[in-house]
Amino acid sequence: MIKTLDSILNLIFPKSCEFCSRQIQNPYRFCDFCLNNIDYTPTYNKDSSNMTEKILFGKIPIEFGYSLFYFEEQKISQAMIHSLKYKSNKRIGLLLGKKIGKGLLRVPIIDTVDLIIPVPIHHKRKFIRGYNQSEVIAKGMSEILNIKIEQNFIKKIQTTKAKLSYLQKIGFIIIKTFLIAVIK
Repeated sequence: MIKTLDSILNLIFPKSCEFCSRQIQNPYRFCDFCLNNIDYTPTYNKDSSNMTEKILFGKIPIEFGYSLFYFEEQKISQAMIHSLKYKSNKRIGLLLGKKIGKGLLRVPIIDTVDLIIPVPIHHKRKFIRGYNQSEVIAKGMSEILNIKIEQNFIKKIQTTKAKLSYLQKIGFIIIKTFLIAVIK
């Protein structure tokens, strides 16, 4: 019954891509064309340089860095992040988490990971938004990597404002999305 109603509504009010306005047939609010034309970072190769590690080197202590795609203003990557952040599009967050998980399957260090720890948000912000974006991304990663999520490992105790400089934007996207903890 619900599928029939959804089909009728889609005939009257066709769903369109948030980025290019093409008609869509998937639940992500983005068309397959846009989802397949994201400027993804190169596939992991132990012999090649890793752009994420280069950007973070010397700024924070890391053993490995990974980015799914390059964030570019006025491109599909920005539209997807904004849809997740400002339009409550949990489905795109889950999809991004699954894509991150698939990318990390090729990385040998992933075998040493015990937990995925989403970066918490202040309880007031979570109440206003209705969810924590990094928890949604972590759920998608967990489904692919079969690694447990631990949401109570760290706690946000005060709200902070978004940082605006270029390097801070990169750090926000890369670092504040999730943490992976290795428990020895």
